[in-house]
Amino acid sequence: MTESNMKIEKIKEKMDKDRFIHLVGIEILEMTPGYAKTRLVIQDKHLNAVDVVQGGAIFTLADYTMALASNTETETALAIETSLSYLRPVRPGSVLYAQSKELSRSKRLISYSIMVQDEKGRDVAFFTGRCFIRE
Repeated sequence: MTESNMKIEKIKEKMDKDRFIHLVGIEILEMTPGYAKTRLVIQDKHLNAVDVVQGGAIFTLADYTMALASNTETETALAIETSLSYLRPVRPGSVLYAQSKELSRSKRLISYSIMVQDEKGRDVAFFTGRCFIRE
């Protein structure tokens, strides 16, 4: 295993302690420093009263994707500002994918955009966020 892969595995171990993510059911598909791709298979537990996906499930998917991309083996990054635009409803049986793009990084701040798409590649939501890097 390369040193880079070992660092990624340590970050995954760190982030695997997020109990809420286990409850929601988000899976990590890809991860490198500054980048992450995740998946959420929509189940009945993700639906709201009108049988579309609860907005909080989509937000959690995007937020966790940013957390994976922004945290490193030695740094802890915490969201300080986020915004989410819902672009289309998500129905039962869908599979959602979130993919991060690092926009900027300084000593203490990181900015991201996250696109959430369904299994057909249609844009479902657009998330932006900034994280503060803790010492």
